[in-house]
Amino acid sequence: MAKQRKSTVESAVKSSKKSISKAVVKEMEKPETETVTVTVKAVEPEKAVETAPKAETVKKAPAAKKAPVAKKETAPKTVAKKAVIKTTLHVQYADKDITDEDIIKLAKEDWKNVKKNKIGDLKSLEFYVKPEDNTVYYVANGSEEGSFQI
Repeated sequence: MAKQRKSTVESAVKSSKKSISKAVVKEMEKPETETVTVTVKAVEPEKAVETAPKAETVKKAPAAKKAPVAKKETAPKTVAKKAVIKTTLHVQYADKDITDEDIIKLAKEDWKNVKKNKIGDLKSLEFYVKPEDNTVYYVANGSEEGSFQI
């Protein structure tokens, strides 16, 4: 009789395992994603910017809850405009008068014609006016030196 009881218990266990495993398999077979079909209608050709794609199938993952994002408010920035002051430098000596514009023009001519460089290569100019020698010395781009008579 013990053998019969044992076999009955074993068969009950086996059948319960089958039903449990079938339930687990069915649960596992359920997809975790949903399939959504999107249909896009075509627009008239003369009004269309891009060609309309055909219907697409998109898999949608389960929605996750997102915390609301607080928007940071900023005050509008004001930009102060710097006042541009028009200046002119006059060097007067020995009955001569030369302006800063004249000096810049002569330096550019010397840079182009004597030094054989392009005006576009010129980035900065520093001037040293020496009236007693009737000469202006300049440093171009921080390293190249030159001079011309005024």
